[in-house]
Formats: sequence, structure tokens, C-alpha cells
Amino acid sequence: MQRECKIVESLTLDYIIGLFDGEGCISIGFASKYDYKKSRRSWWPYVKVTIANSNLAVLRKIRGYFKMGKIYTMKPEWFKGTRKGGDCYRLDIMDVNDVLRFFDVIDQIVFIKREEVGLGKEACRYILENRPHGQGWSEVKLVFFKANFVDKLPTLPNSRRAKGRGRKRKIALLSQD
Repeated sequence: MQRECKIVESLTLDYIIGLFDGEGCISIGFASKYDYKKSRRSWWPYVKVTIANSNLAVLRKIRGYFKMGKIYTMKPEWFKGTRKGGDCYRLDIMDVNDVLRFFDVIDQIVFIKREEVGLGKEACRYILENRPHGQGWSEVKLVFFKANFVDKLPTLPNSRRAKGRGRKRKIALLSQD
């Protein structure tokens, strides 16, 4: 227990970047919401950074260091037998400006996820430059975003994205609107 406290107290940027490189995740995709007043579904692109850890104190320290993000609890039963023991936590950074600021800090130091960080920075800039004011995202811009960012995100052979679960449904719903 004392060793754990020392690790949390001496959290450095290099430690955070190493943790992100090993346990972090960059998600680039689409989110949607159904507008009942207009009877239609609206779509928008997003970029999200996630860092998972079983030590809540470490994630709180990271959130305090960057002053961004929100921490969620992931229960063991959500892992379908892959994890035994207590809860696991994740820090999600979802605001595009915060994600871009996070990428700017870690860009030169990150090693394993360097390609994903570069793609994430481009996607964040695209979202900020093309953010619609009041109307929602046009299908042309969403298709461009998908072709240039979502489809280019490298996938691991065993990842959920590689298996395509949920992704085909989102693309089908996107083409219906």
C-alpha cells in the first residue's frame, strides 16, 4: 500500500505517456442521437482518448495533471470472464479541444501510438474547422471524415473494431439518413 502511494505522488509526464502507450486507446468514430421533434437521427464525428487502470488514484492524478476528462467505473462482470477481482476504471477525454491539447503534450514523446496520435490530431483539427453551427453535420462531410480518419485508424487483429461489431450498423444507419 505504501509503494502504491509513492507511485501516485511521483507521477511524471513520462509515466503518464508510458501508461497511455501501453493501456491507452484512441477512438475515432461517429456518435448519434435521435431527435424526436424532427423525427430524424443526427450524426457527428468524435475523437476520444481512454486510459484504463485498476488504480483509481493514478487516474485521478492524471486527470488533475491535465485538468480534463472524466473517470468511469467498469465492473468486472462486463469483461465476460477475462478479469477477476475488483473494479477497473477508465479516464475518458472526449472534448475535442481537450483531446487536441492532450495530443499536443504527448506528441513528441509517445512511441507505440505515434501514428494514431498523428491521425487523431488531424481528425480533431478537421472537426474544429468544419463544425457546423446549428444545422448538423452534412453527409458529405461525414463520409469524408469516415474515409480519411475512421477507416485509416490502425486495428489490432483481435480488436473489436477489426471484427466489425457495431461498425457496420453505424455505417448503414449513416447512409440511410
